[in-house]
Amino acid sequence: METVEELASRLSNQMRTLRAGKDIIDSYASGEAALKGLNYATLEAIKDDKQALKQFNEFIEMARLNMCPLIVDSVVDDMSVMAFTRVLEVDTPEEPDSGVDQEARAVATSADKKAQRKWRDNHMSVQSKAIMTDCLHHGDGYGFVDEDGRMVHLPSGSVYVDSSWFDPWDRTAAYFELEDAARGITVATLYWRNENGKIFRSVAEGIDAQWSTMPSKHSRIPVVPAYTPSGKGIYEPHLATIDRINFMIFSRLVIIDKQSFRELWLKGLPLYYRNTDTGELVQINWSDKLLQGPGGANILPGDDSDVKETGATDISPLTGAAFSELKHLAALTSTPLYILDPSSAQQSAEGADLADKVHRMKVRTLRTGIAACLAEMMSLSFAVTGEPDLTFDVVWAPLEDESMASRANTAGILKGVLPLRLIWSLVLQMTPEDIQKAEDALRELQERPELAVPGGIGDTAGDTETYTEPLPSDASGGDSAIEMETFSLAESPEGGGDPSDFIVTYLQSKGNEAPARDVITAGKAMGFSESALKTARTRMSDRVKYERRKGMAGRSVSYWVLVSF
Repeated sequence: METVEELASRLSNQMRTLRAGKDIIDSYASGEAALKGLNYATLEAIKDDKQALKQFNEFIEMARLNMCPLIVDSVVDDMSVMAFTRVLEVDTPEEPDSGVDQEARAVATSADKKAQRKWRDNHMSVQSKAIMTDCLHHGDGYGFVDEDGRMVHLPSGSVYVDSSWFDPWDRTAAYFELEDAARGITVATLYWRNENGKIFRSVAEGIDAQWSTMPSKHSRIPVVPAYTPSGKGIYEPHLATIDRINFMIFSRLVIIDKQSFRELWLKGLPLYYRNTDTGELVQINWSDKLLQGPGGANILPGDDSDVKETGATDISPLTGAAFSELKHLAALTSTPLYILDPSSAQQSAEGADLADKVHRMKVRTLRTGIAACLAEMMSLSFAVTGEPDLTFDVVWAPLEDESMASRANTAGILKGVLPLRLIWSLVLQMTPEDIQKAEDALRELQERPELAVPGGIGDTAGDTETYTEPLPSDASGGDSAIEMETFSLAESPEGGGDPSDFIVTYLQSKGNEAPARDVITAGKAMGFSESALKTARTRMSDRVKYERRKGMAGRSVSYWVLVSF
């Protein structure tokens, strides 16, 4: 096995090898890439003339059209993390009624809100954008979770992650360098995993410093990469197109500066004159003697001289060619053309919708790898602060910017289809904190029905009545875990008879209690619908209670219990 010094040296060398390629991409990202097709021998010829050299470099700077940040930002702007939700295990088919364990749901709800606070406290709304931007420019971005659970962004180019050859996410070691500006030194950090799976941290402060090694609190390498599917930046395969655009702009500027104005064309001027003092023939340098620029007039010697005027050069073909290349670049990078060229915003609605659809597909594809990075960072942060084995999914803000009225209309349509919590999070885009406030408001509404808004939530007037089970609370009496059942009196059972009588009879035959799923299954066999049975149970909630009990393997099961009077 490698020593710490050998491992650090190998990873450091690999990091610097990759950094050379990243520096090229950085030059494009900052708009400082070398202008391809330019004869740089001109710079060598004027290197001693500071003024000329300065003017030439300024001319080159004007020729650069930096589209790379626009291409990346158009994707990053559509990657907004709305919340985190904990991944829970679902019930086995043998216990379909329990759904997700009620106690586990309460713990998950609490974890969701803790994750939201971690996200906010670590300023990850800003740092995550930096990770995304690095990832889309270079093909990889990096996040890091320190020994205290703090989440930070690591600049691409200062990190190297060693992974299993067949699983890039199975990290075996990671090396990164950061500048300590206060002390003026470079701090190198190495995380590595030994043969027993334990994680260690080694630090060297300054050049040629000795490595100090200590056990890490982490159970996994805490440097987390985010990759694009191709491993390259989203415009990296199309640098040649960007170079062509810049060269066309440069050529257009040269023509504007040197050839677009009408200039005098002189013919028949003598090449030599005789020096009257020495009698020698001397070559005449007419470039020093003729006036330059448009409208210049020159006094011409001799009788055989002739003057003609040049015509202005048409640069519209170059302008059109550059625009065609711009459209080509937009197509190659799946970027809506109106982002790169605002004049294209007047395209047809169908064309704009098709361009946006392609763009949304690209965003969904790219954020998959980024979501894996952010979820792993959140899991590592919880693990190091004493809550291991938590896994999360990232809840992204919708790509379609719908109005509140449109979302409210959709929520109304889905009211009888999806649970209320899903409608709140998926349709109304509420964060865990918002959902907690909504739960509190509903609980207060149950306790104080006089607060109901006429015609709104809680109003029981009309042809349809709504029954809502009390909101259960977790063991600590704090965060609630909603499991609401909403039924309409307009629904009638598919079979005949009274479902209330069936429930009572069935429970009496089972010793006054039975799993709710068993009661519903038996009721369906008798011709009653599930909603009719649940409505009947809710109506006589004073006689048939709803309880949650631990079943096999610790899973929670719903029971209906008949109360004797």
